[in-house]
Amino acid sequence: MERETIFLWAMEGKEMKDIGSIAVKLKDTQKFLEKLSTYLDDNFKICGVTGIGYSIEEWKVHFHVDIPDEITFPVLVNLAAEVFDKYQQAVYFRDKQMVQMSILEQTKAEKFHQSYQDARLTNEQKFGKPLAAESCKVSATLATKDLEDAVSNQKVTKDFWHKTCETLTELRKLLELMGYALSSDARVNRDFVVRGNDNDNHSRS
Repeated sequence: MERETIFLWAMEGKEMKDIGSIAVKLKDTQKFLEKLSTYLDDNFKICGVTGIGYSIEEWKVHFHVDIPDEITFPVLVNLAAEVFDKYQQAVYFRDKQMVQMSILEQTKAEKFHQSYQDARLTNEQKFGKPLAAESCKVSATLATKDLEDAVSNQKVTKDFWHKTCETLTELRKLLELMGYALSSDARVNRDFVVRGNDNDNHSRS
């Protein structure tokens, strides 16, 4: 057997082994992400009107809209009213959260600046020279860590409410299309009945 063929087989075996190990890693990563998603759905709390925190999963259930298999005009009207009501709720929470996030970010920026200056001046008073800029940044970062964590949580909440509003908006557009389709069908059936009666009258005369 030629050396080139043996080398090719060896390379193919190595590639197959590498692909197999990558597949295992991807599967493990997927399981981890699924567990993480489940954990966040059940444990990450987002406040409601009363200030009580609800899990993402509980909010998903609250904003879920059941779409029946058969859509009629009365059903469509009820669905549109439900979607509009839930959209208003989501917009309220989204706007409220944006104000909270702006306040947090402003508070964090002010505290960071104050902590930076305090570290600089304290070092100058003790040792006769200002603290290095990088050391001041480290000190200010540590001083604002709690606010940074709060901002990070607000970003997750912000994404949740934006996605909820977008989903409800898309659902509203879909209901509008269904309404147009039902209107067209009703108009076609009405024209068919009217024209059918006219033809019957002409034939009798």
